[in-house]
This record gives sequence, C-alpha cells and structure tokens, in this order.
Amino acid sequence: MEANDPLPRDGWLPDLQIMTARDQAGTTDGLYVAAKGGHNDESHNHNDVGSFIAYLDGSPLFIDVGPEYYTAKTFSDQRYEIWTMRSAWHNVPLINGVEQAAGRTFAARAVNHEATDAVASLQLDLAGAYPEEAQVEAWHRTIALHRGDALRITETFTLSTATTPHQYHFVTNRPVDVSLPGVVRIGTFPGADSGRGAELTYDANALEARITTYGVIGPPLLGVWGDQVHRIELVEKAPVLTATRTVTIKPVP
Repeated sequence: MEANDPLPRDGWLPDLQIMTARDQAGTTDGLYVAAKGGHNDESHNHNDVGSFIAYLDGSPLFIDVGPEYYTAKTFSDQRYEIWTMRSAWHNVPLINGVEQAAGRTFAARAVNHEATDAVASLQLDLAGAYPEEAQVEAWHRTIALHRGDALRITETFTLSTATTPHQYHFVTNRPVDVSLPGVVRIGTFPGADSGRGAELTYDANALEARITTYGVIGPPLLGVWGDQVHRIELVEKAPVLTATRTVTIKPVP
C-alpha cells in the first residue's frame, strides 16, 4: 500500500503557538499557511514572533529564508547580526523603524486560534516582541485563511509616539512587480514548469510598495531559493499612531 501525506485541513500546537491551515484537506491545491506566536528565545531562535509562511498549489509563496551554514557567529552574541535571523527578514512589521528583540520576555500576547469550515485564523498582540524604543502599546495581528478565496493579514495598532513610517514585510523568492499602486504582482515559483502566481493588494492611499533584493551567495540557501530573495515592503506614507491595515493575497491564473 502506497503511503500518502496526510495533509490535514487544520493544525494547532498550543504550547508552541503554531497554526497550520489549508484550503481543503487532503490536497496541496490552493493556499496553505503556517503562522506562529511564541517568544524570541526558542531553540535555534529567529526573531520572528507573529511571522507566517504561505504556499500556493504546493509551492512556496511567502517564505522563511532559513539559516545559512552554522558558524561560531551563529551561536555568539552576534547571532542577530545575521540577516536570516533578524525580524527584518521575516514576514513581520518594522514598527517605528525598530525590529523585534531577542529574549524570552519578547513574546506574543493574547494569542487565539480559531478554525471553521470557512476561515482559519491566528490572532495575537505583537507589541511584547518589540523593545521600548518601538513605542508600541498594542499591535494586534490577524492572519486569516479564507478558504477557497484569500489569505488576509490585518494589523490594528496603537503607539505612544510615531516618528518613523512603519513597514510591513513579505519575503519571497518569486519575481515581483510593484509598478501598479495598490497591487503587488507575484509570479510563478522559479524553475517550476507550471503553477499560478498571486496578487497582494493594499491601500495605496496609505501605503507605498517597494522591493529590497538580497543576493543569496552560498549553500544551503542557494540550492533552495536560487540566487536572490525579495522583500516586499509596504511602507506608511507618514508616521502613524493608530490605524488598521489589511493586506489581501489571492491566487491568479
């Protein structure tokens, strides 16, 4: 008898605060998302509280880049100088120009997971993952898979002081086009013979999109993602104390 991957519709690991969800059980067709809460002193930690990854039809769409080869620096007090370990290269916000901080006390708050036939979501407050200089009082993030439709990321936040425009980061190795305000076009997975792309839509009145590309120069990442990864940056047009922002990701033919 041939073994098959179980491909469950939903998963929830409460101790680790990790959610998984897909459009439909038993198939890789459509969208799949994995998201996490937790804290920034996990085993082999990256500063990534509230981050997520997404797949489309079984191929990576938004990624966690993962570690380069381990060196002495990886396990030193310079660990978070390594780009793959920093929150700036994970799918989390840059708040007031400030990244997340390392340590057990930098953790998600008010974590809640829900899964129904229509929607699976992880809701959490990211404020505790950022140091004082971020000046963030509350940052409620909802990562919601609307089955058969779209993945939506909603941020509702309040700061005590806003000095630097916030950024919302989405990392991918797929080709990206930000030329049309309000829409980020994301191409097919590099090297794939077939497959769909996606569109990420956002409020162009409040945000502008730009791309930062990082050249991947060595194994093991080179063999996984190719020679570059892209960080989609949705940037507030001005510093903002309180607002709600929603980003929608939908497959396209």
